[in-house]
Amino acid sequence: WVLPGNRTLRSTDYRSSPERSQIWLWLLIAAITLWRLAAAHFLPVTQDEAYYFDWARSLDWGYFDHPPGVALLGIGTWLAPASGLAARLGIVIAATLTLVVLVRFYRQCGIEDSKDLLLAALLAAATLPGIAGGIIATPDTAIALCWAIALHEALPALRGERRRWLTAGLATGLGLLGKYTMVLVGPVFLWAMLWADPKALRTPWPYLGLLLAALTFSPNVIWNAQNDWLTMRFQFGHGLSTD
Repeated sequence: WVLPGNRTLRSTDYRSSPERSQIWLWLLIAAITLWRLAAAHFLPVTQDEAYYFDWARSLDWGYFDHPPGVALLGIGTWLAPASGLAARLGIVIAATLTLVVLVRFYRQCGIEDSKDLLLAALLAAATLPGIAGGIIATPDTAIALCWAIALHEALPALRGERRRWLTAGLATGLGLLGKYTMVLVGPVFLWAMLWADPKALRTPWPYLGLLLAALTFSPNVIWNAQNDWLTMRFQFGHGLSTD
């Protein structure tokens, strides 16, 4: 590049606007992650979190009122039992991965401009679930990550890459291990298939994805069967109670 006064600009010194926006996007995600780490360090552990972190000390396929996902995210207690930051480390990592997956999903949906991606990522992180779920241990953090991955995989499956129903099914099964409301993604997938790719129902891939989801979730079902359906009875009784 030749500048006035016969000065030259090397190509390595030049950054296009899309490149700069891409850098800003990753800097935003890094800044959000650092803010979450700081908040996780300074905020006191809540009563529910202490309950979940106690689960993490003795991992199992199920617990009284939730499947094991939130306990698995709390295994940072193994590193430093008295540290709120260590205990919440899995939560922060899962929330950051959710943001990264969502950015990739937004690109799949046609949001290519980096400034729009910046705004979308900021809005996703600035919602109440995005703020709380990125710091405080809750089953919703696990399901948010799995839901984002399931959508990320389902979209190309609907566009013809039908084998991606396998990874969508795997993400759905993992989400069910985080929170039972992940089951609601099933009707979403079915409706999307009927609308965008009904011929997929004549192929084995959606059914294999469903089978993979069931197999992934099955350890919690077996645990419930061995423990008088403890978690499922509590959740259905709690969710459908009119008291």
